[in-house]
Amino acid sequence: MMKRIIILLFFLFLTIQPSGALTLEGGVAYTVETARAAAFDGVATKIDMSPYKEYLQDKSQFENKLFIMVENLKPKEGVIGDNFHQRKIVPFKNKQGRLLAYGIQYEDMPDKKFYYTEDGYLLKIEFDTFKGIYPYKTISYNPRGKLININFVASKNKHYIYDNKKKFLGHWENMQFYSPDGEKTLTRGKG
Repeated sequence: MMKRIIILLFFLFLTIQPSGALTLEGGVAYTVETARAAAFDGVATKIDMSPYKEYLQDKSQFENKLFIMVENLKPKEGVIGDNFHQRKIVPFKNKQGRLLAYGIQYEDMPDKKFYYTEDGYLLKIEFDTFKGIYPYKTISYNPRGKLININFVASKNKHYIYDNKKKFLGHWENMQFYSPDGEKTLTRGKG
């Protein structure tokens, strides 16, 4: 009888994952700490913004804001532009529907997103390292090129978010955001 209990405990020990871990295909598991190490691996805390100086202010601000106003009755994002400057626009509004900021992703730069204030000034630039497989990360820098935060995307349904000082800010699991204390704070959803 004792032998069966020991075998059962050994089996349970092997099959139970540590709290906060996620097993992905290939057997890779991430905790807050292992995701933090992977997130900051090879990431610069400051970048040269001179290649992006033309994006410090949205030169198509009027056209982009007009597009957002016209699209109010349609989906929350859309594509605009001529054949040379196709871009996806994503507005961010408050509960009253007032535009607070908007994001632009240019077709010819799919790995970068530019986020602007309502007045068309750059808030941040986000670099996306996705190459068709998980994990990957999105890395955000302010207009002066300083690191803001990193979103480590462990899988389609699990994201870990850290600030520029490597502080854990929380994580998304499916459509639910959890604070560092495990409290449900935000929910993503349709419409």
